[in-house]
Amino acid sequence: MVAKLVLKSQDNAESGLIGTPTKDTGAKRLVVYDFDANDQYRTVALILAEVLREEVFKLKQYILVNREDLQKILAEMALQQTGLINEKDAVLTGKGLAADQVVTGRLGLIGKLFLMQAKRVDVQTFSTLGLASLKFTEGHEDELLNKLPEFARTLVGLE
Repeated sequence: MVAKLVLKSQDNAESGLIGTPTKDTGAKRLVVYDFDANDQYRTVALILAEVLREEVFKLKQYILVNREDLQKILAEMALQQTGLINEKDAVLTGKGLAADQVVTGRLGLIGKLFLMQAKRVDVQTFSTLGLASLKFTEGHEDELLNKLPEFARTLVGLE
């Protein structure tokens, strides 16, 4: 499990934000949603989304919204009934969390090839700010994990 540092200032103690102050004091707040996947691969998708959160956190470009607070908001909005979050609902939920941007993604299987895709969206304009995808074959997940730092950099626009 990824360790998370909760900000402890008076302003942020209950804010649901994780991370350390970023290079830019005007850093954007970002929500990284759990990736969508069919039931068979849901656990793998959850792990990949958590690793992506860690990689984005390491870049120190964003303040991440705490995953636990995200789950509370999702439950309140009854989005978990289907297990799927469409992009519009994700953006609206991101606004509810005072996030500036959201990341949605999916993990799917096409033949024998897995495809992981993610999209970064501005919650005010609904515009796509970043896209990233990775392909891998079953049994080579370690290669995917090695590529996640580059994936994160591409998604946030650093590459």
